[in-house]
Amino acid sequence: MPIKYYTPTLDKAVKDHHIDFRVRGRLPETYDLQWVDKRHPCKTGCWRFDHASGRHEIRLSQICYDTLTKGGAAHGKRVAVPDLYRNVYEHEAAHSLYTSKDLDGLGKILAAEKIPWRLMNLFEDCRIERMWIMRERMGRSFRWTRWEEHPPVSKMSATSLLFHMKTEGLTRSGYRFPRSFIIAHRTHPNWRKVYEYYRRIVFADKTEDLVPLLKDWLKDFPATGDDTIDPNGPGGGGDLGEAIEEATGKHPADVKAKDPKGEGASPETKGKGGKAGTRAETTETPSHGAGSGGSASEVVPTINHETEHSLRLAQLLAQAFRKNGIIAKGPTARPSKRLNLRALLRGDWSRPFVGKTVGNANKPHISFVMDCSGSMACTTHLDRSHKVPLRTDDCGRILARALNQLARLGHITGVVYGSSDGGCHSRTELPVPDHVLTLDAQLEAFSGSEGIGLTLLPGCKPGCYTKKGSGSFFEEIAAKSKIAIVYTDGCITDAPVNRAPLRARGVYTIGAYAGPDKTKALRTHFDYVISRESLWGVADALVRTLKTIPR
Repeated sequence: MPIKYYTPTLDKAVKDHHIDFRVRGRLPETYDLQWVDKRHPCKTGCWRFDHASGRHEIRLSQICYDTLTKGGAAHGKRVAVPDLYRNVYEHEAAHSLYTSKDLDGLGKILAAEKIPWRLMNLFEDCRIERMWIMRERMGRSFRWTRWEEHPPVSKMSATSLLFHMKTEGLTRSGYRFPRSFIIAHRTHPNWRKVYEYYRRIVFADKTEDLVPLLKDWLKDFPATGDDTIDPNGPGGGGDLGEAIEEATGKHPADVKAKDPKGEGASPETKGKGGKAGTRAETTETPSHGAGSGGSASEVVPTINHETEHSLRLAQLLAQAFRKNGIIAKGPTARPSKRLNLRALLRGDWSRPFVGKTVGNANKPHISFVMDCSGSMACTTHLDRSHKVPLRTDDCGRILARALNQLARLGHITGVVYGSSDGGCHSRTELPVPDHVLTLDAQLEAFSGSEGIGLTLLPGCKPGCYTKKGSGSFFEEIAAKSKIAIVYTDGCITDAPVNRAPLRARGVYTIGAYAGPDKTKALRTHFDYVISRESLWGVADALVRTLKTIPR
């Protein structure tokens, strides 16, 4: 009988993790969490999406720990490890965000092309975990190797090697492996070829983009089939197989290997070492559920390249908000461990715990004001080598989204102000889901004038948050901030910026711009000036500037 590791303490740890993701806006409010017992077909974790209601359900098995640690370093240890369950939860959340919702169509493609669905599951796990690590974990790996052990290289098939590349080396860049892993596995005859496939897989944009890679893989490794993969590994067959079954009512047929003795075959399908290796295709989660047809794009915003740029930028800017940066030292208020059930039942997720909320006294508050005038629509560059062209207002929006990511992680608090004709047209308190800054806040060049001088003008009352609204947020910025970052080209025509009142209240202003040199114009209005020809140049200078500003 499997060991039951489910405990009230473990249940609380996972539910707190779930609540944290929803409260911080990392997942929308349409997500539910459920535990399933050991009789359920799901033995690790699974995800279900209902197209009718638009709700997601992440399910965790009570015997997940016992299933995944068989043969691994933690096998036999009768302890509940919340870390493993939290990782499984995040893996399922990654599937819900990045895996195609048209599982009916995906199942038909796999059947028509005779692609092993367990192999498809392995490719998809590589892709979605890398995307999640970049967007939500700031480059921190899942560390599945804490629970998995590597078989000898001589017993590794191509698919097993690909699996261990995912579990061992997946980082923010997507393909950097520890030196010890490279030394131990580079003697594999297919090391270089599998490594190139791994790079192509983790940079695929969509689930459907993996199909051409799978076809190429089967040409190089024709012996790769579902019969070469251990069906009794964790989960018993992979995420996509049971997901397709729930979507279509029919489980995809197993694809047999053409040559079980070929180089793509899996010689380690039996024995202790073999089990650890063949879990490659069925590592974390056995089943997903989804309705057939339809799309979930209206539920979960599409992640695009702008999001990737903002996450990379956030990782760089985080250096300015650590111990040696501008963040103040001091004790932080702690919430109690009791859930605020009355508020949660009312649908109020702003205070999930009873007692004091986590204090923000030691976190810098950043006011970010973005110029949305027409002159911000010119073209600049993302990178220092000037190979990636980008509009200036797009650079400002990426910078705002980077600050939003830092707010999600608890490094800062902040407010983003969209400035245009008549003053501030939008105010967004961080953190929020990324699509709010992209769509609702309208951080783009659309107006005839800047409105920055009016936004920072003392003595005026805030106006309504519409395109034609007007108003000043001087009092709010002066009361909460020590730093105000103003993203503009310095061509301010409707009202000049008077920085003296802000300085008198202890607020330092930073004028930042990505594009042609605007240093002279920015010096007229702001205490610190950053004008660079690329967004990454602005980010480097911004980190140095933030570290020099007095606390």
